[in-house]
Amino acid sequence: MPIVPALGILFSLSSVAAGGAAGNGPVDRPREAVTVRLAGDRSLHGQIDPRTDRFTLWLRNGLESGFILRPIDWGRVAGVELDGERFSGEEFREAVAAAITMMPPDRGVAWGESGAPPPAEIVLGPSQRPSPPPAVLPVPRPVEVRSLAIDARLGNWDGDVEPDGLILDVLPLDAGGEVVPVHGTLDVHLLAEQVGIVQRPNPFERLGRWSRPVRPSDFAAGGASYRLPFQSADPERDLRWATHGAVHARLSVPASGVFAGTASMVRIRPYSAVRDRLEQTTGRRYFEVERTGLGNR
Repeated sequence: MPIVPALGILFSLSSVAAGGAAGNGPVDRPREAVTVRLAGDRSLHGQIDPRTDRFTLWLRNGLESGFILRPIDWGRVAGVELDGERFSGEEFREAVAAAITMMPPDRGVAWGESGAPPPAEIVLGPSQRPSPPPAVLPVPRPVEVRSLAIDARLGNWDGDVEPDGLILDVLPLDAGGEVVPVHGTLDVHLLAEQVGIVQRPNPFERLGRWSRPVRPSDFAAGGASYRLPFQSADPERDLRWATHGAVHARLSVPASGVFAGTASMVRIRPYSAVRDRLEQTTGRRYFEVERTGLGNR
């Protein structure tokens, strides 16, 4: 197989970057795509990256957002197809070696020189402008959730003066204690004690249950916060319930697991000696000038 055509094409690829850097303009229509056939009939397609040397052939596939670099030992290369011509692995290796040797001294690199900077960049895209060599970055490992921390408090999110429910802060944590934004499903239970029942074996009952979807966008300010409106029982309106309860949350994260947390000392009715006294004397917990969801009580 003739090697001269391949030499010309490969050298043109290097000259694009060198000429563009010097202001001489691009070479007309460089054809940098190659198909590499490996032992075992597996084929790879891409551009020749300037990291290529006498030990390794580097192929690059690029997008607007970055590059994928693949090192291939020359001993695995059975053949290469370039611009419609086919070469053996050894023929193509010699052609690449010759092309690198013929590059301008200020842009080239010695064949197989250890620790030397990469040769001129192979131009991608219709503009054929020189671009810096892409960095080879390690693929980050996904951050794993290891535990769940929660915090719950009374919340009021409308125009009256009485509490409307609970606000739950959810913090999925990694091994280092940092918050991990996740996709998942949150299930929450509110448990409270019904006071004044002496002989009941278990005075604790479930006062509410909520389910919420969890999205990474919920964690813009660190932990995610969710409103949990009071349901059938409102501790502020129904004084049969103790002032404190327990909030138990389960967070299901696909491919990671289920994580649970409990806040065991959550105030579900605000402490107020004034309101307690007002209720004892008038039967209402709110003053006449206050606006509540069900009128003055």
